[in-house]
Amino acid sequence: MVGQAAKLHNDFTIKSDSSRDKATQKGWRAGISLEGGVPLWKIDNAWLLEGQAQLSYQYTKYQGFKDNTFNVDKYDADTLRGRIGARLVRELTTAENKPLKLYGLVNVHHDFFKPERVTFVNDGVSTSVSERYGKSWGELGVGIQGWANKSTSVFGDVRYQHGFSSPDKGDAREGGSVNIGVRFRF
Repeated sequence: MVGQAAKLHNDFTIKSDSSRDKATQKGWRAGISLEGGVPLWKIDNAWLLEGQAQLSYQYTKYQGFKDNTFNVDKYDADTLRGRIGARLVRELTTAENKPLKLYGLVNVHHDFFKPERVTFVNDGVSTSVSERYGKSWGELGVGIQGWANKSTSVFGDVRYQHGFSSPDKGDAREGGSVNIGVRFRF
């Protein structure tokens, strides 16, 4: 189980031929994630296939803001996302006798809530917009994790995501990510 709380501060700069407009949006976010894994298959303490499941909830509260053209109303956003997947891990030992893990992963994600709408107001006319991505997508990735000591590890992975919706509907999801980090165990 992991919890998170964060203060948000977004600065926007709009460059155009006639002016340079700036605006600031503030807010906060809190979330919780429950995740678990079950070993499905293991060979000689070197290979491990692990099934995984995750459910995460996040609440975000944005303040309204104004620039030279629009007023953007304040809004709240709730997200509930599920993930099921598998990770194949190859455990190695370095020359310094420290464990090293190489892994590949495959996941299926699903958003249970529709994205919130944001309302822009200009001269009394309101316009609302919202994300239109498909609610479900797949993910493939490869990575590496090594231990610096008994409680600290470093990791890095590369992931590719692709939506299950038809691009003809205008809600196709495709992207990638690179994750690098340090984990501490208490």
